[in-house]
Amino acid sequence: MNNISYIILACHIDKGMKSFGSKGLLEFQQKKIFDYQIEWIENNHHHNYEIIIVSNFDTVKIQKGMGGIVKVINSDTNPILTGCNESKYDTVVFIDYGCLFNPNILKKFKNLKSNYIITVDDSSLDIGCITTNNKISHIYLDLPDNKFTNMFLLNRISKDEIINNAFYDRANLLYFETLNNLINNGNLIENISIDKKDFLHFKHMDQKNAINKFVKKISHKN
Repeated sequence: MNNISYIILACHIDKGMKSFGSKGLLEFQQKKIFDYQIEWIENNHHHNYEIIIVSNFDTVKIQKGMGGIVKVINSDTNPILTGCNESKYDTVVFIDYGCLFNPNILKKFKNLKSNYIITVDDSSLDIGCITTNNKISHIYLDLPDNKFTNMFLLNRISKDEIINNAFYDRANLLYFETLNNLINNGNLIENISIDKKDFLHFKHMDQKNAINKFVKKISHKN
């Protein structure tokens, strides 16, 4: 797991969460969500890697809250494009700031020359994927299977396309729209299906107890 840029996407505000500010700065079990994500990334014992937080709101608060631990970038366009432009390595892993995960999930990215999307069987997630021969063929709202976790890996070819194609330079482009366009342009994206117990997506404060239990369990395991 060498030569990887990890981009934490801290951009979209969930309904009813605006008053709390960036949820990545919220603390559970005495640690910020960002702290957990960074710790879980670092658990993979890399030699060459970087972690960048890309945000389009509360960026100054995030910069202060992280105290220079990682690079924090403000984005006024597609945050995936910003992440690709800011990353120094050819392999780029994107993780939404609501993603809570077992760090062993990242070990499933075995061939770093491929593209991957991580999916889970979780009806609480809004976006699903259609797969053909374990390749993602389409991603959209309300599809019932292979729910999109907002965790994915892009290889050098896909990264270069995003940087060099003006289509991706749009602030209103959603993550799954970016990925669908890559697929439509011939980029193969493989599906990695994970166990529901290894993932939780933080969307609202009603999940507080579940989040506390999850981070406690994962921290104990690792």
